[in-house]
Amino acid sequence: MVNDVAEITVELAQALPIDPYRVGGRVGAFLLIEPGTGDSLTAGLVRGGTR
Repeated sequence: MVNDVAEITVELAQALPIDPYRVGGRVGAFLLIEPGTGDSLTAGLVRGGTR
């Protein structure tokens, strides 16, 4: 398995209450989970606000 680093934009059907990532903080990180298996697909950090 290879880990890659990328910058992406995620578009959501509904707004989520998110805050940008802060070092040492407890906000701004997320996991994407495969609903069928429960496997985690990726983890990420939120940079910037919602549009």
